[in-house]
Amino acid sequence: MRFVTTKGRQQSGVSFATALFKGLAPDGDLYVPESMPRLPADVLARLRSMELAEIGARVLAPFVGDELGFEALTAIVASAMNFPIPVIQIEPDIFALELFHGPTLAFKDVGARVMARLMAALHPGGDPLTILVATSGDTGSAVANAFHNVPHTRVVLIDGLAEPHGQVRQQ
Repeated sequence: MRFVTTKGRQQSGVSFATALFKGLAPDGDLYVPESMPRLPADVLARLRSMELAEIGARVLAPFVGDELGFEALTAIVASAMNFPIPVIQIEPDIFALELFHGPTLAFKDVGARVMARLMAALHPGGDPLTILVATSGDTGSAVANAFHNVPHTRVVLIDGLAEPHGQVRQQ
């Protein structure tokens, strides 16, 4: 799987790890998958019997490609989603996931925790990654918490509420 910019300016695309670590393309656009894979019918048929970590790994695997093995990917998802994510029936044939049961009670815990662990697993070594969190809302707390105690990372928080120019705190 290759990732291209939202405006399609990067013709050859980049790897999952490059898109994950860079975040933004050189032209300032976001990276998106060049295509959206479909889950095989046999996987779809078994979803109800799978654990959450396996479902997450099956969904992520086509995007990650051979950059991480399936067992490693499953372990990452299991570590990240170590809190309940219940499926609640709203009405007949309509269900919702309650994504607010994570450590910061924000739906962003789900994505941020998976991202943090993927980054740690794909980190090439050397200096730790510095994660700059510059938001005062639930995104900031979810991202800071997601990277807490994750190997090869350090978090720098900029508290925009403290002073007009912010105040830097390191975790």
